Amino acid sequence: MNTNHQNINGTVLVTGASGRHGGTGPLIVRKLREQNIPVRAMVRRRDERCAELEKLGADVIVADYGDYPSLLAALDGVKHAYFCYPVAAGIVEATARFAAAGRERGLAFVVNNSMGPSHSHSPSPLARAQWLSEQILEWAGFRCAHLRGGFFFENLLLLSEETILKDGLIANAFGSSPITWVASEDMARVCAAALLEPSLQGVVWVTGSETLTFPQVAEIVATGLGRTVKFEDLGTDPERWSARLAENPRTNAAMREHLLALARVLKVRPALPLTDTVRRLTGQEPIKLSEFVSAWRKRVETPTADR
Repeated sequence: MNTNHQNINGTVLVTGASGRHGGTGPLIVRKLREQNIPVRAMVRRRDERCAELEKLGADVIVADYGDYPSLLAALDGVKHAYFCYPVAAGIVEATARFAAAGRERGLAFVVNNSMGPSHSHSPSPLARAQWLSEQILEWAGFRCAHLRGGFFFENLLLLSEETILKDGLIANAFGSSPITWVASEDMARVCAAALLEPSLQGVVWVTGSETLTFPQVAEIVATGLGRTVKFEDLGTDPERWSARLAENPRTNAAMREHLLALARVLKVRPALPLTDTVRRLTGQEPIKLSEFVSAWRKRVETPTADR
């Protein structure tokens, strides 16, 4: 990471600072505070996670993308900001409100955690909305780095942790399509580095070092957990997968529609090309799936672990 802080003028705002899925926000706060960068951590509500942010020395503020006055307060005195929105509906309006508040407060540089499928003609409504979000931030006049990442390793747990541990099963409609993966920790380290390097602008592709199919993923997970794990292809029956996703309380309707569209697209389009962004911006090698599974196994086998 760049340790020259001359480009930082004032406090850096990190949105989604207490986020759970992927957890890039908390990791970015930690990485910036390790560099003694002043950080304002934006959260939607106060809970036990705020105490951890405050221990790191972050200024925790409660704000919401739907509440313009709270965004003005969060962005007060901020020149550099990390923008992240959940995989859910509403990003276009949220981005517009954030951009308006940023213009009013003099925001200059935005690191935007976008998504790999972001495109104006994507079959996924969420991916099209993500692309429009990128455009809004550009129209607002900010310098922007739009980080489009691979498929998070954490999505494996979001979608299949329960069935892996209970039934030794990963079931989805991705079939044998190659998918380019990345660890959320690597994405967070890249985001933190980007916030310290405002010369980085435009679309930046962020991937790990592996392109894997789900059958290959199942083999790696099985080896890492020391148990049998099989992959079931639901590609011929996407409605069955949709029904299973609907039973998962960690998903929402927009996310489910996005995943189904992504599964269709990957059958006819190549996976994202691998990049050296993680190594180039952080000086570290990307985390491999086997390493991610090993860390997950330790958490699973430690009864007091915070999952």
